[in-house]
Amino acid sequence: MKIIFYPPQSSSNDYINLIVSSLEKEAEVVNKKWHSDIQLVVGSLLTVLRYKRVVLHFNWIEDNATDESLNGRLKCYLLLIFMRLFHLIGGKLFWTMHNVKSHNATSDYQPNFIYKMLRNIDGVVIHSKQTIDILKNIYHYNEKKILYVPHGNFCKVMDPYISMPSEYSDSIHYLYFGSISEYKGVTKLIEAYRLFSNNRNTKLLICGKVNKEALKEKIVSLSVTLDSVSLDLSFIDNKKLGEYISWSDVIVLPYEKESMQNSGSAIMAFSCGKPVIIPEFGYINEIKDFPFVFSYDYCDKRTQILALETSLKTTYDLEVNSRGTLKQYGIAARKFAETQLDWKLIASKIVKKYEEAFGR
Repeated sequence: MKIIFYPPQSSSNDYINLIVSSLEKEAEVVNKKWHSDIQLVVGSLLTVLRYKRVVLHFNWIEDNATDESLNGRLKCYLLLIFMRLFHLIGGKLFWTMHNVKSHNATSDYQPNFIYKMLRNIDGVVIHSKQTIDILKNIYHYNEKKILYVPHGNFCKVMDPYISMPSEYSDSIHYLYFGSISEYKGVTKLIEAYRLFSNNRNTKLLICGKVNKEALKEKIVSLSVTLDSVSLDLSFIDNKKLGEYISWSDVIVLPYEKESMQNSGSAIMAFSCGKPVIIPEFGYINEIKDFPFVFSYDYCDKRTQILALETSLKTTYDLEVNSRGTLKQYGIAARKFAETQLDWKLIASKIVKKYEEAFGR
C-alpha cells in the first residue's frame, strides 16, 4: 500500500512531520517531494494507476472553502472533480477532521463543500469523540468509516529545548503561546489577568505571531498598563518556545470554543510537562478530570472572562498554598502524553483503517 499524505511536510506545524514519520514506519509515503497542486493531482492519479492500493489522506483541505472569490469556488469545484476521479480509478480517500469549521471561516459555503467532499471520502480520522456526532448528525456520514485516535504528543520535538528550573521563582508564571488571531481569545486573557493579578505576585508572557495588525495594536494597548505582562508578538521557533515553556508554571489557552475540537498547543504543553488552563470543548471534555487540566465553561463574553479569572485564581492558590503542586501536575501531564498519545500506536490504527477501506 502507498500513502499520499497532504500536506506531506510542514516548516511550521510539527503535527504533520510527526504523523508522516510515524506512518512511514507502517507503509510508504510517496509524495514527500511533491511541492505543487499540479504535482499532487497528476502524481496521485499516476500512482493509483500504477499501484492500485493507494490512499490519499487530506488535512485542512476544507480551508479552501473559506475563499469566497470566484477563483476560490472554482478551486473547490475542481477539487471535488479530482476526488471523484481518484476514487473512480480505485484510490481511497481519507480526511482528518481537526475542527468543526475553519477557525477564521466567514463563508456559509464551507459546510456545503464538506458535505459534497464526504460523499467521496472512504474514512475520516478524528481526534475528539464529539466529532462523531457532528459527522453523523450534520453530514449524515457513516459511523463505521470514522476512526477516533488522539492527537499525538510532541515529546520528541520539544525534549531538546525543555529544562527544569533548579529552584522556584518568587512569582507564578503564566504563558500563552501560539499564533494569535481573534478566536484564540488573547484579548480576553489580558482582561481576565487584569482582574486576577491585582495584589498577586504573578507574571504573564504572551508569545506568538498576530495575524492582523489591528489585533496586534489592541493587544499592545490592553497590556501597556500591566507591568507584569510581557509580549513577544513574533513567530516563535521551537528553541525559543522551549525557553518560554521552561520558564512557565501554567500554560493558558483561552480559545473561543465554537470551532474547536482539539488543541495541538494543549498537547504541546502536556508533552513539555505543564498543566493547562483551557475552555471545555471536544477533546478537552474527554480529559478534563485529569488534575493537570484546569478547564472552564462559559456562555458569553462576560462569563468567559470571569471563568478564566477563576481558573487563574485556582492555579495561583494551589501553588501558593503548596509550592510544587503545579510541577507535580506537570509531571502527570508528561506521563499522560508519553503513554496515551503515542504516535506509533496512532499510526498503526490509521494504517489498519486504510486497509479496511480496501476490504481487508
